[in-house]
Amino acid sequence: MDQPLRTEIARACRRLLSEQNRDRQTPTFGCFDRRFWSWKLVDFPEATFQRNVLPLAWQMHSLPEGDGLRPVLAEAVTAGLLYATRIQHGDGSFDQAFPNERSFGATAFVAESLAAAYVLARDGMMADDRAAVEAMLKRAAAFLCDHDETHGVICNHLDSAA
Repeated sequence: MDQPLRTEIARACRRLLSEQNRDRQTPTFGCFDRRFWSWKLVDFPEATFQRNVLPLAWQMHSLPEGDGLRPVLAEAVTAGLLYATRIQHGDGSFDQAFPNERSFGATAFVAESLAAAYVLARDGMMADDRAAVEAMLKRAAAFLCDHDETHGVICNHLDSAA
C-alpha cells in the first residue's frame, strides 16, 4: 500500500477513535454513537455505528508487532465488539432509527462488519470476550436467517444479509 493511502487510513482511524467512547468507567464504553454517549442528542445508540470497529481492526492488523498503536486499537476494537453485544436484542437484531425497531437492514449492515473485525482481532482477545462476541454474531446470523426485510425489496439490505 502506498504512503498517501496509509496516511489517509491513519487519519480516518484517529477520527474513529475520537467518535468512540473510550472511557472504561462508563456503561457506554465502546459505543461509536457520539450523539448518544456524549452529546445526549438521542435516547438510544444507533447500532450501525458499531461497524466502525472494522477499519480500526484493519489498521491494527496492518501494523507491525511492537507498534505502540496496536494495543490502543486492539482495546478499541474489543470494546466496540463488546458494546455491540450489550445493545443487541435477544432475538439477534439491532436498532437503527428508533428503539425496539429490530431492523433487518441494520442487523445485516452491522453483523457483516462486526464479523470481519472479529476475525482480525480474535487472537488478541480474552476467551470470555471471544465467547460473548461469537454468541452475538450467531444470534445476528440466526435473526437474518429467520426474518425477512419488511420494508420492501431493499437490495442493499438483502445483499448485506446474504
